[in-house]
Amino acid sequence: MDVTERKRADRLKSIRLGVSSILSRSGKTEPAIEEILGAFGTELGWACGEYWHLNAEGRKLVSQSHWARPGDEPAAGFIAASARLALDPGAGLPGRAWSSKKAFWTTVLLDEEGFQRAEEARAAGFSSALAVPVPVEDDVLGVILLFGRSTRQADQEMLGALYEVGRQIGDFVTRKGLEAELEEE
Repeated sequence: MDVTERKRADRLKSIRLGVSSILSRSGKTEPAIEEILGAFGTELGWACGEYWHLNAEGRKLVSQSHWARPGDEPAAGFIAASARLALDPGAGLPGRAWSSKKAFWTTVLLDEEGFQRAEEARAAGFSSALAVPVPVEDDVLGVILLFGRSTRQADQEMLGALYEVGRQIGDFVTRKGLEAELEEE
């Protein structure tokens, strides 16, 4: 294993451990996911992160949580555009990951078919993205999106690691939902 591969493996291990730590000490879903998105951004070099979840009816994806580096106004404009959307299965990057139940990477973000936020992505300087479903058993509860300003080549090892992190997040979200239901009774 060369130095570059070792560094990448160390970063992925650090992310897995960091996510486990965040989830073990978090009492609420949204702040935990925002912290995880921030960890993905800073540790893995992404400029912006979003978490999309199913709406109350379970029929559309809506933006719930996000992260961008402090003071990044172009990313803030992109995030604001996300807040205005509700996506069907297969629509946009989140809908595609939701319906396929598969993580994917794009290096041609602005050319993605059905990408509703191309103007805002261009203004923010985003050129690549990855989408990771948040699975629980055979369902998908949400989708994590990460956006980059450089053309980043697909990294299958990173996609696999983030898919497993998505599974951890799915278990956490499910557990917190069940805890909230019990508290209401």
